[in-house]
Amino acid sequence: MKARMRTTQRARQRLKGHWAESVTVECICITAGMVIPMASIAVLHLIGISPDSVVHASDIRGGGWMYALVTAGFIVFDWLLISPFLLGRLAFYQHIAAGRQAPFYIVFRFFGRRYFHALRWRISLFLHRLICLFICLTPAAIAAGLSKAIRHGGSPSSTDDVILLLCTLCGFFLFVAGIIVCEILMMRRLAAAYLLIESPDGSYPKRLFKASAAKMRGHIIETFQLVTGFGGWFAACLFIIPYFYVMPLFLTTRALAVAGFARKNSRLERSRTKKRSVDTQATVEIPLR
Repeated sequence: MKARMRTTQRARQRLKGHWAESVTVECICITAGMVIPMASIAVLHLIGISPDSVVHASDIRGGGWMYALVTAGFIVFDWLLISPFLLGRLAFYQHIAAGRQAPFYIVFRFFGRRYFHALRWRISLFLHRLICLFICLTPAAIAAGLSKAIRHGGSPSSTDDVILLLCTLCGFFLFVAGIIVCEILMMRRLAAAYLLIESPDGSYPKRLFKASAAKMRGHIIETFQLVTGFGGWFAACLFIIPYFYVMPLFLTTRALAVAGFARKNSRLERSRTKKRSVDTQATVEIPLR
């Protein structure tokens, strides 16, 4: 707790003199993020589909494929447009955390020759999250399937009612636990973006997510505590205005924390190497006769 508070205090100090640029970056990212849903709503209205209508799989098979096509198209458009902004935003706050110059136009940094690096990073992160969600939410899906089978199984008895209630409660808790476990697992990929930003030759690092997992090893609990520690601030963001204070502070704190984890791991690795070297020098070889 004290370490998290110290990191947050350092983030506030680093943000001094950069609040105007931070608000500008957040406004740019919010504006870019609004383009996709607004364009999607406009296209759906043009083809005569209400955005709040429910389209079932049977409707798609029966000719209502346009809704699915528009949705898939705008998901791809979101990847193409928003991915460089997301990575550029992290680069901006990493510059602030490192005490370097951080002009707001850093947010456009990955629209150049490293555009496809940002796109590859986000798609890979999406696939990792999809796999984690599938694994973590499978127990909740099984519980939901059992509940549905009991509900449609004919005349239920009192025992079936109890089992149905237990399955429903169990499914709810498994769903919440699955989401939490998925987010904890995804924290192992947190350093990937910063490794990509700081890649020395500007290329996409090989085994990016494996290197991220190595840097985050032993620091997952600290990261989870850092994120949950901002829970109250995130709730305050529902009133819009606190968002422009909370998100710069959170992202700068996270960048400082990840950099601190990397330094800790480097010191630990050096101490281990030094210890192995001392142990090797202390070994006495006994000549054979």
